[in-house]
Amino acid sequence: RNRNQKALRESEKRYRDLYENAPAAYISANPATGKIIECNMSAVLIHGYDKGELLNMNVMDLFADTADGKSKAKEVFKRFCSGEYIHDVELQVRNKDESLTWISLSIDSVKNSSGEIVKSISTGIDITKRKLVEDALRESEEKYRTFMESISDLLHILDKNGNLTYVNESMCATLGYSKAEMLGMNINDILYEKEIDVYSLKHDVLVGNGKVSGDFNWVTKTGEKIFGTAEVVAIYDKNGEFAGSKTIFHNLTSQKKIENEKKILEDRLRQAQKMEAIGTLAGGIAHDFNNILSAIIGYSELALSEAGIGSQVYSNVKEAFKAGHRARELVRHILTFSRQSDQELKPMRMSPIIKEVMKFLRSSLPTTIEIRCSVDIPDEQDTVFANPTEIHQVLMNLCTNASHAMGKKGGLLEVILKRVDLDVYFKSHYPDIEPGPYLKLTVQDTGSGMTPDVIKRIFEPYFTTKEADKGTGLGLAVVHGIVKSFGGVITVYSEPGQGTAFHVYLPLIIKETSKQETDMTAPIPRGSEKVLYVDDEQVLVDMGKQMLEYLGYEVEVRISSIDALELFRNSPERFDLVITDMTMPNMTGDVLAQKLMELRNDIPVVLCTGYSESISEEKARSLGIKAFTMKPLMIRDLAETVRKVLDAAQDV
Repeated sequence: RNRNQKALRESEKRYRDLYENAPAAYISANPATGKIIECNMSAVLIHGYDKGELLNMNVMDLFADTADGKSKAKEVFKRFCSGEYIHDVELQVRNKDESLTWISLSIDSVKNSSGEIVKSISTGIDITKRKLVEDALRESEEKYRTFMESISDLLHILDKNGNLTYVNESMCATLGYSKAEMLGMNINDILYEKEIDVYSLKHDVLVGNGKVSGDFNWVTKTGEKIFGTAEVVAIYDKNGEFAGSKTIFHNLTSQKKIENEKKILEDRLRQAQKMEAIGTLAGGIAHDFNNILSAIIGYSELALSEAGIGSQVYSNVKEAFKAGHRARELVRHILTFSRQSDQELKPMRMSPIIKEVMKFLRSSLPTTIEIRCSVDIPDEQDTVFANPTEIHQVLMNLCTNASHAMGKKGGLLEVILKRVDLDVYFKSHYPDIEPGPYLKLTVQDTGSGMTPDVIKRIFEPYFTTKEADKGTGLGLAVVHGIVKSFGGVITVYSEPGQGTAFHVYLPLIIKETSKQETDMTAPIPRGSEKVLYVDDEQVLVDMGKQMLEYLGYEVEVRISSIDALELFRNSPERFDLVITDMTMPNMTGDVLAQKLMELRNDIPVVLCTGYSESISEEKARSLGIKAFTMKPLMIRDLAETVRKVLDAAQDV
């Protein structure tokens, strides 16, 4: 018995030594309350508490208040209490010094003779270092993958049979496939003309000591050929056998196109220089021509005011006046074309412009093309906020493209204008517009039509399917830009051999009165104030004097800005208003205006110009000039401008 007791004590000591010195943390707890009953030295070392402190704690106090700590521990102990054996659950514990430790936890139970759990025994192994290594590996792998996905070169990995097992984003984007489509494809599916044999490639890689480089041609999903250089590196399995290859492909397609692109850029530069020359010429012509038109229009208006209505003289002068007015609009169109004139958006009717363009097209298009025009909308309900010149340009471009599409064989060109109400379904496809009433302008033809690939690119600048000397590729890009600037949208439908239809949607202004027509019937405003009129051309000075005196004003004129300044300096309070030309020798109109305002800061100045690059309405207003008008002046325009400026000055 003594020997047995001694052996038992020795056995217990060995067990106690093993328990206390085990590398794993052992903690026994009351399963009902969670109070710690017993713990070993590893538990003390891991958690940082001494044994006495641990024995006064609840086992839940050890777990960190995180999703992987206390929250997960509660779920684990719930499973344990239901009779489940817990094995290798990873949890976070918070130590006495507030540091966090990862442990791998297993929980077993001690039961009494009745099968009831009287004690839980948990085993915790510190796995913090392992977790740090795993996190570092994941981070490193993520950085590597991010790098692989972000570089512009095309990367892929093949298995030993030449099947793609990895491709990066650049490769998918360049070839036009999704990753799901590419993975599993064979390398020959993307090689141009299947020019590489996988087994030959394998041989070349192995002979090249695991690496080979060369030129390759690949083909995109849409059939486009791309050229580049590739470096292929062998991949070996754990037995040293060839398992595949990884390739980095540098796309040189753009460099192959350098010469063509250079030629295109040179052509564009020459075209831009031509446009610039046209613009310069147009500006020079506009200045002189507008002065000539000022005399024609001005004197015609004065003659009309004196001629008897219904007489032959009145009829003849009226025709001259109308011709001058058309010439004025023509000059504005030229300046618009050469980009020398800002486009003012205003309410305007669409029907008259469409009818005007149709008349012009009928005389300019081949007789093989039948033209039909349908304006299915009541008068005064076709008003949009736009610019007449640019609407004219949109319609001309679309109709010209339609005639080119029909070619020599001819066909039918239809232009249709009608009102439509766009709903939220339409907005879901074109988010930039709002539901509501719109004017729909349709230009459709029975020409050759377009393929879906061409339709995708028709609004790109310089994209054209015409021959090199037949078009610049700017027409539809300009149309798209104009329509968008009006708050509208343009759509296209076409099929090869079935013709093309362009649909332009512009927001409709629900207002039936025409401001322009109402204003033309109103009486011309007059006055009796004293006006100084300055222009370097005698004929324009005489005309301006007559127009202003016709309106009731007392007028004094000068043909020299220097003389005008001297006159004003001698008697600054003599005049109520100064009207001056912009382009004059010795001193331009804007400089004269500034000097006049230095002598008398409240003198209102109206600046007139036929054309000038150095002045605009915004700049004139910033200088204190009260009004900015374009020549040639008409009596009503002049009367309204003068009265508006004088009334504003009197209100101040």
